Amino acid sequence: MVPPMAIWRPRRNRSDAERGGQAHDELCELVTVPSFEGPLLVADLEQHGIRAIGQEAFNVATRVASDARILVRRADLEAAQAVLVARSS
Repeated sequence: MVPPMAIWRPRRNRSDAERGGQAHDELCELVTVPSFEGPLLVADLEQHGIRAIGQEAFNVATRVASDARILVRRADLEAAQAVLVARSS
């Protein structure tokens, strides 16, 4: 009797989050703001020692890049949220 052939399954490239840990260098979206406020917020976060990236967000309905997404590292997310709260009050 011939043994059944093993089923070949491709290996997935799993992220740290799927393995049970968290990827601290992974970029997370902090907030979406109007495009004129994006560079100001990025400068404010960097002044507090948080590395931030501003990315233009394209509005499909109006066909205009009217917003900016602010991205920070997962490890800096809580500190960046605290800066946002302090900035808004």
